[in-house]
Amino acid sequence: MTRLLPVLLLCPVVAHAALDVERQDIHADISGSELVIDLQLTVRGDGESVDLALLKPSLPVTLLEVDGEVTSLQDDPDFDVVSHVVWDTAPAADATTLVRLVMRGQPSCARNDGSGFVNCVFGPDETILAPPSVRFAWAYLGAFEVDLFTGTTVVVAPRELEVAAGQGAPTSVVDTGVGPRIWSFTVDIPTEVPVIYARGVQVVRSGEAPVVAGYYVPGGAREQLMTHAVGLGAQVMDIYGATYGTIPLDEFRLMTVPENFPFGGLGVLGNVLLGDYVIGDLDYLLEQGVSHELAHAWFGGVASCTSYEKGFMQEATAEYSAWRALGELQGNAVRVAGVRMNTVWYMFRRPNNADIAVLDSQVEQSPLYVHVTYHKGSSVLRTLEEMAGKEALTQALRALITRGELTAGQLVAEINNATGRSILEEFSQWLLRTGHPTLTVSSNTRVAGSGYTVAVSVDSEGDFSYRLPLVVDLEDGTSVVDVADVEEGSNAFNISTGSRPVAVRVDPEWTLVRRVYPDVLGDVTLDGRVDAEDLMEVALFAGGYVPDERRVDGSYDPLVDLNEDERIDDDDLLEVLAAAER
Repeated sequence: MTRLLPVLLLCPVVAHAALDVERQDIHADISGSELVIDLQLTVRGDGESVDLALLKPSLPVTLLEVDGEVTSLQDDPDFDVVSHVVWDTAPAADATTLVRLVMRGQPSCARNDGSGFVNCVFGPDETILAPPSVRFAWAYLGAFEVDLFTGTTVVVAPRELEVAAGQGAPTSVVDTGVGPRIWSFTVDIPTEVPVIYARGVQVVRSGEAPVVAGYYVPGGAREQLMTHAVGLGAQVMDIYGATYGTIPLDEFRLMTVPENFPFGGLGVLGNVLLGDYVIGDLDYLLEQGVSHELAHAWFGGVASCTSYEKGFMQEATAEYSAWRALGELQGNAVRVAGVRMNTVWYMFRRPNNADIAVLDSQVEQSPLYVHVTYHKGSSVLRTLEEMAGKEALTQALRALITRGELTAGQLVAEINNATGRSILEEFSQWLLRTGHPTLTVSSNTRVAGSGYTVAVSVDSEGDFSYRLPLVVDLEDGTSVVDVADVEEGSNAFNISTGSRPVAVRVDPEWTLVRRVYPDVLGDVTLDGRVDAEDLMEVALFAGGYVPDERRVDGSYDPLVDLNEDERIDDDDLLEVLAAAER
């Protein structure tokens, strides 16, 4: 195989702007006809810098003060979405100054891309301010670098609305019995984005700490579905806490948002926004969606990344974690189904079969971003688990979370420390190359003394080397498990058994992004002959298909799609019968 230069491009260490916003105290009044946001920013200087760049607020600014002195935001000469707070003289090193920014008006929530989606809603019945973004900034967000902060969030809201913001349960709710209620929250764990949620909803909570609370609009089966989501979320959080370390919050929230928000799920530290349809018509998304978004409390919450590696290090890791947790809760078959679903989507649903490497610097701008990051990326992490071992990968991810930074290079370094061997070149191929291996497999069995020897031949196309799990099922109901080291080209392996082999299964738990084909058409049990066992195997997969919706497991396996029409049906059974006659 062509040797890969063992270099992983690293996500840079998060370097705060020289003027560092340490606290952001937000006071939001959503009780009137206009949205009023009052920000108090505690800024630490370095003795040299006089400029704080932030995304331009989407609301009219009515007041800007720096240490009590009134001034004005300055437009950026190069970027129309950036504004600056400028000091006359640089704040002294390690000295703090106070910036107050007051905004008032009607937020413009509609996106200008013609999609019909919105980035926020504001009104007497609901106000949802999602994390600030370009052209929708309602709170402080550093324009050029991630700037983590702690602080408080106070929301004055119509009394009939339930409010969630900050991190954890509210520290107080002031209710005079008339007029709006005042909700107060803290932000104790450094974060980069705030959320404000106020909606006329019902709330269901899990029973044990940390509490998972579900906010939903009543109707139909939504209470039942949200109750299930909350219970599942509490179990998943227990697994994440044991796996990656606990996060010291007393409450995590699942909050439904209208269907015209541009996401099905959005995880922010302590808060998850879910599309209404996740507990409605598309409830098949619920378990995966809740598990994935809650994982962002660790990946993209307490630990983050700022480069183009972000998709892999945050989204792929959350997806990997979701199926790992669901497998622990519901059985390994559930995890295998989820990994297969992601792998099949990547292999068969990329537009025009185009591809881009997981860590290509252009991946964020690529139309293949979802296919490569969420689907291939999470499956690659499953490959890394098989490669390094679950404990070593867990230890490495915990180390990155403790550090608060996610990079592929650091992940490799931590696994090297845990295993005592370098996995850089072996792992890099999955991140820096396009494509995936295609395996053509055959086997034959011969009597060897009092037992049998299974000779397995693997012809591997694609410039990859990997560890390939092999399982030989035996006539007595037992199995022999082996792992083969495969290189590109022809590979031969011998497996000894005591009972007669009846089937060879190649990578049955989908530890690789791969396709497996039989060397002899119809021999889907890979035992060297086409017989009734192959017919039964295809029949067991009947109904499997390559889905048109990305979050559906069509139970599809290329191995048993003998006519390659992306559906396993009677035509494939006929292929087995025809092959047997030959």
